[in-house]
Amino acid sequence: MSGVSALRRGLCHIRVRFARPLLELDYQDDREVADRFAAVAHKVGADVTIDDELRDSRPPLPCRGLWT
Repeated sequence: MSGVSALRRGLCHIRVRFARPLLELDYQDDREVADRFAAVAHKVGADVTIDDELRDSRPPLPCRGLWT
């Protein structure tokens, strides 16, 4: 999937960072799903960044149905 076609479909890169224990995870999913996930993840101390740096190897968010 090319980056341009993915952007047209509304996909984005989601990076989730936890300070303790130090853990960094990368996913890609719909922007709307990412925004909902980020709002909840911040409440439990995760740092979430959302950008347009897409790669085919990144999986969708786990338990995606919780954020749709």
